[in-house]
Amino acid sequence: MNNKENFESIIKNHKPTILNVCRIYSDGKREDMSDLFQEILINIWKSIRSFEGKSSINTWLYRVSLNTAISHLRKKNKQIPIIEIREEFNRLTDENKPDEQLEILYEAIEKLNEVDKSLIFLYLENKSHKEIAEILGISVSNVGTRIQRIKIKLEQIIKNNNYDKGRIEN
Repeated sequence: MNNKENFESIIKNHKPTILNVCRIYSDGKREDMSDLFQEILINIWKSIRSFEGKSSINTWLYRVSLNTAISHLRKKNKQIPIIEIREEFNRLTDENKPDEQLEILYEAIEKLNEVDKSLIFLYLENKSHKEIAEILGISVSNVGTRIQRIKIKLEQIIKNNNYDKGRIEN
């Protein structure tokens, strides 16, 4: 297969993963998600020739996507901040629907630092501790410890923002 066929195959097979990275690192804003998606595609295209197969294509794709997202976020944070007034968070009802619970979780994840976002994203993608360690370049034991700490942080964020209707489950 040539580079174009490899690229098309990667995008076709892994588009949902790339979109999830974009969602987590763009605060759910469509314009930012679109910009980040394009930036990730460009970086995948640029680096596809350098993929040596030392790791799985999934590991390589996560690395490219997450590194691009973190760089994108850092560039964005260097810009002059725009103060945004959010409407009161009133979407919650006593009986949270799964979609609402997922939105609450994503809002809490948005408040995490870049590395914690990457770690919890991979965890939510059902990656093993070993895969997460390989993708992020940390030890397997560190992955488990950090995931537990992130879960506690997410619980605190949800409680502190008055939209907790229970604990985040493992």
